[in-house]
Amino acid sequence: MLFGAFKGVRSSDSPRAVREELMRRGVPFEHLWVVKDGQADVPAAARAVRMRSPEWYEVLATGRYVVANNHLPDWFRKRPGRIGESGHPRNDVLRCPGAERLAAGVRRRIGIPDGRRVVPSAPTAAPARCRTAGTSPSSSTPATAPRATRRRRCGRGRGTLAW
Repeated sequence: MLFGAFKGVRSSDSPRAVREELMRRGVPFEHLWVVKDGQADVPAAARAVRMRSPEWYEVLATGRYVVANNHLPDWFRKRPGRIGESGHPRNDVLRCPGAERLAAGVRRRIGIPDGRRVVPSAPTAAPARCRTAGTSPSSSTPATAPRATRRRRCGRGRGTLAW
């Protein structure tokens, strides 16, 4: 089973959550993890497969399962019998049995009192007005920019967030 997250930069996100659940259930499989440059840590019992290596091409072409959180190469075609699924298994922990106990532990660990409402915010893309002129769309106003600049571009209360 080939796992890949963030184009081989790290072993995390939904592919990691799927792998951990399969291990918890005791499903036997060979753990292969895509790495871009050989520096990404792979989970215990997994073997690194370097992106664009002959082995990577072979596993993509012949492997039974591929679990990834990014786009696969344009030439990749799902073989007959492969199932295409999508979703965010990394978030399943928020709805699983025992989620309340997990939440209470997190609250204790970071010092949030019981009964206090918390609204986490972790935007994945900056609004267009926060982007710095002359940079790629994925670049946003840096957290080190003067406060007035962040407020002007991002709006009051948003400028202090670092995306």
